[in-house]
Amino acid sequence: MAKGRFYFDAGRMFGFKFDDDRKAIINEKEAYWVRKIFSMYLEGYNSALIADFLEQNNVKTSTGNDRWSSCSIRKLIRNEKYCGDVILQKRYSESPITKRMITNNGQKDKYYLEGALPAIVSKEIWNACQSKMDENVKRFKITHESHKANENSYTRFGYCPYCQNTYYRKLNHGKELLYCYSNKNRMICKDSESVYIAHLDKIIPLLVKKLKANEYELRKELISAYEESDITAIDTKISNLNEELQLLRDKKSEYDNLTGEAFDALRIQFKKEIDRITNELLILENEKATTINPSCIADNIINELRAFPDDESIGNYDFRKLFKRLIVINRDRLVFVIGSDDLSKLPLNPNAISMGFVESYDYVIRSSSFRCLFGIYINK
Repeated sequence: MAKGRFYFDAGRMFGFKFDDDRKAIINEKEAYWVRKIFSMYLEGYNSALIADFLEQNNVKTSTGNDRWSSCSIRKLIRNEKYCGDVILQKRYSESPITKRMITNNGQKDKYYLEGALPAIVSKEIWNACQSKMDENVKRFKITHESHKANENSYTRFGYCPYCQNTYYRKLNHGKELLYCYSNKNRMICKDSESVYIAHLDKIIPLLVKKLKANEYELRKELISAYEESDITAIDTKISNLNEELQLLRDKKSEYDNLTGEAFDALRIQFKKEIDRITNELLILENEKATTINPSCIADNIINELRAFPDDESIGNYDFRKLFKRLIVINRDRLVFVIGSDDLSKLPLNPNAISMGFVESYDYVIRSSSFRCLFGIYINK
């Protein structure tokens, strides 16, 4: 700041530009979207949805980037320059030598200039957005670490079994959807179908209610699934090796009382085989002992289920603790994954993916009634 003026790089801030005299003026094309961002936020859209909305409308950032982030939306809404004011010395130089810029958290004075820039939104709208954002911070206990998790519960939750891609969030006529990422710019995965998030907000509590009502059966299914994948396979190997070991010992005993170089060589060969199998058995027994107990896995999942609130809507609860992924066979067949989120070993045929604890949900689209079947898949 010099001679009562301050430096403002209007060319790098979305919604502003320089005129021929290097004076900061409103970029009306971008200002339209700035006003849209503020109005959408007041209408209840969060920063992630607003970012998706801008991308769907091919709005570029001030640097020409096609991608918008939740963080950039929140910073834009917090920026006082959009209501015409300027806060000076938000950052300051550590020293003339290092020239490192440090965020001013009270170490130095700040200066507030009212009406220093042309306003894109009114102060009433700007102040209303600040109040709403402050309320959200208190309500959801948002921190730098937790904000992304709280805001993007459905991010990378959906999975397309046809193209093995994830689902992303988008806005369609004001409604949130999960949409196969292969179809983000053009229709590539023709077998995939989008899913309304509003429906999932109702379906997930219904599924939780179903599982809680059948907790005993669920625990049995979990134990059975993990025993089959780990302990049972090891026990089978141990049993086969013990049979092979007994056969070798029986044959060796037949030659123990016989003399001659040929019988000595056979006894040495038998001993080597017996030692090899004995070592394999020791390794398998150790592997079995260190394998996670299926009952422990089942108990952990049951505890997450019990912690799930008994509400008709999921609200802000982190349902990903229980349901790792959502396999979208189609809009009327949804499979919620419990266990591992690694879907690399799923059946290649989507219709071969089994679904347990099936429940249904009826919904209406454009006056037409539909029924969605949903259940769980235990992914080991």
